[in-house]
Parts: sequence; structure tokens; C-alpha cells
Amino acid sequence: SVTHTVVPAIPPRLRCRNVGTPQRKRHANGSGFVRVWFGWTGARHCCRGHRMTGHTDRRGQRMTARPAAGNGSATGGADGPTDVDVVVVGAGFAGMYQLHRLREAGLRTVVLEAADDVGGTWYWNRYPGARCDILTVDYSYSWDPELQEEWTWSERYATQPEILRYAQFVADKHDLRRDIRFNTRVEGAVWNDDHWAVRTDTGDEFRAQHYVMATGCLSMPKVPDIEGTDRFEGEVYFTSSWPHDGVDFTGKRVA
Repeated sequence: SVTHTVVPAIPPRLRCRNVGTPQRKRHANGSGFVRVWFGWTGARHCCRGHRMTGHTDRRGQRMTARPAAGNGSATGGADGPTDVDVVVVGAGFAGMYQLHRLREAGLRTVVLEAADDVGGTWYWNRYPGARCDILTVDYSYSWDPELQEEWTWSERYATQPEILRYAQFVADKHDLRRDIRFNTRVEGAVWNDDHWAVRTDTGDEFRAQHYVMATGCLSMPKVPDIEGTDRFEGEVYFTSSWPHDGVDFTGKRVA
């Protein structure tokens, strides 16, 4: 009999369509020049927290070729692993829904999220003009009829800030954050005969019967593999890793 489950929990109607456009192959050097890559977008780094070399990460910092370091936000691990029924990775639309359903089923659940809030791809992708390319109503949860009365979309194809506010509204309404560990990446998960042993970069460890991946199908930014990019001396930004405080292009040439 099956004793454990790994589920790619991405409901079809909630899959992110905001996948950008193919990478531009233009090269340029010199100060004052900025290259912006329109690569694949996603919810967050991969579950192991690996970052790619030579470019900015999702917080606009320089990336390295090693797993992301712990952020020191949790003391974890001193008293052994925490026992739960389910570990869910990712607090985007799918992960939030999974948490709600698992609570309804009476299962002890913890969600691990690399960002500092909910929203998934709509938390990370904040480049100018980001918006939904399907009808925004498709981003409305159907499991809570009250949401249809309490939330009104301002546009048929809502912008990223409004979609993120909706996710935050749902998290507030259903008190989802109390079971989400933010600023936390999974460093490893091993099936040990009768349970999953999940290790995080904060030092926390969890023991669970079920391990659900809600990281999305586009959870790792695509770094262009183009000869010569390592010689570019200007600033480099990814639409899927756009700095949350924005970018000032004043007086700069942009490709």
C-alpha cells in the first residue's frame, strides 16, 4: 500500500501564465548600460535554494553558485524535528489552497515559503507592467463564496499588485500565515521507511507523512546561456527577480 505522497499541487485554473518572452540575445558593454532579461518566470527558487552564478537573485542581490544561506529568522533544530502530518512547499495560490483543505481535513500542516509573504509568482514578479493574461476571475478562489462578495476586481486583467493584494486578503481572512514558515527554503527531504524527514536552511527540521510540492511549474528563473554575458559590466535584472524597491533607468541605455 502507498504510505507517502508527493503531489505537484498546481490546480490547472491557478497555474501562472505569466511566463515572459524568450531571452534577448543582444550584447553590450560599458558603464551606464543595463540589460533586462525577459526570461521564464516562477514562484521562487527551487526547493534546494540554489541560485545561479553571475546575475541578480529574486531580491536583486548578486547570485552565487551555492545553496542559499540561512536567514537566522528561526532557532530551529535544537529540540529535534517537529512532527506534522503534511509539509507543503510554497505559499502561492496552490499552496494556500492546500493549507486550507488540509486544515479542513484535520491534518497538522506546515507550509515552507522562501519569500516573506504569500503570493507565489505574484510576490516575486514585480517588473513594470506585470499583469494577468487570463481573465482575473480565474484567479478567484471558488471554495469561499464570501470572497465573491467581499472582493471586487478593478480590471478584467488585473495587475500584479492587485493580484498580490488578493492573495494577502485571503491569507488574512483565513489566518493562513500562522501555519506558514516564511523566509525558509528546503535544503533536503528524505523518505525514511515510514515518514519524510525535511530539512530547511533555517535549521528547522520536520517529520511528516506527506510532502506536497506547491512550488509551481516555473519556480526557477532561466539564466541565459549566451557566450559573452560574463563580460557585461552593467547592471543585470530579471523580470522574474525584479527588485522590490524598483529600478531607476534615468540616464541609462537599456537593452
